[in-house]
Amino acid sequence: MKKILFGLSLLACAAGVTAAEEATFPVCVSFAPAGYCDAMQYDGENSATWKNYDCGGSAGAQTKAVYSLGKTVCKGAKGCNPAAAYGWDALNWKFKFAKNTGTLTGISGGVKTVIQQDMPISVTSGACSVAEGQGGVSSLAR
Repeated sequence: MKKILFGLSLLACAAGVTAAEEATFPVCVSFAPAGYCDAMQYDGENSATWKNYDCGGSAGAQTKAVYSLGKTVCKGAKGCNPAAAYGWDALNWKFKFAKNTGTLTGISGGVKTVIQQDMPISVTSGACSVAEGQGGVSSLAR
């Protein structure tokens, strides 16, 4: 009987770990630990919105987003305001969730430029709470 109960306890613990590892959306990747006003909100496995990218409340949908790989891509002006607003052809985020870091690169005229390298981030469940309209510095600043 003790062996059966022990076995059931192990199964319950394993099920709890699997459920905890699955993301429940939205998920917020905040750039506040690096001193920036903006954040990336993943609304699903393949959709994300760059929140407060101008520190004035603007948001830009990412044309490509993959939560499990920690990538977002913002290309051109079609629904992707940060790239167009700042003169880039594309802006690419790559997050390393295990290390709590993120790297932002911009592409213009085929030339890739690192804007932020391995900057600290924080990842939390729920919608991003950013200080919209209160100024500050965007992660797009160099």
